[in-house]
Amino acid sequence: GLSQAGMLSKDGKCYTFDERANGMVPGEAAAVVVLKRLSKAEADGDRIYAVIQGSGVNYDGKTNGITAPNGVSQSNLIKGIHEQYQVNPEEIEYIVTHGTGTKLGDPVEINALNEAFKGRTEKQRYCALTSTKTNFGHTLAASGLVSLISLVQALRYETIPASLHCETE
Repeated sequence: GLSQAGMLSKDGKCYTFDERANGMVPGEAAAVVVLKRLSKAEADGDRIYAVIQGSGVNYDGKTNGITAPNGVSQSNLIKGIHEQYQVNPEEIEYIVTHGTGTKLGDPVEINALNEAFKGRTEKQRYCALTSTKTNFGHTLAASGLVSLISLVQALRYETIPASLHCETE
């Protein structure tokens, strides 16, 4: 069914944000993070790898199907998070995107990000974008945590992991 919907890569490689994007590659993962209030972690003397300033979840509502995300909903969610948690988009240096490597989904995600940042900054090409899907595949239910762990490790080691197979935007 996923192949018939054009969701699976025919060659087993995920080309997120590349003109060769031809679908996702399924992956498997189990991921665990320990979340604790910052004050409690500090009081307990815990090693702190990152602080989550805020988060948000949306439901896309009516779409044209699983392969066609709702860009307006995504953009509105991002704008709402920026406003609610007083995030200045000019200070964002790195985003781990969903980026599945599909011809339809990736442009919707990029356009949603552009729309969310529009009017909040004039800066361009200052924020790195990656997707864990090129490295691990689409780990389905674990993909959000895999992306979070990837982001935290990038901050920890001051190294942004490569988005494999991205050659031509």
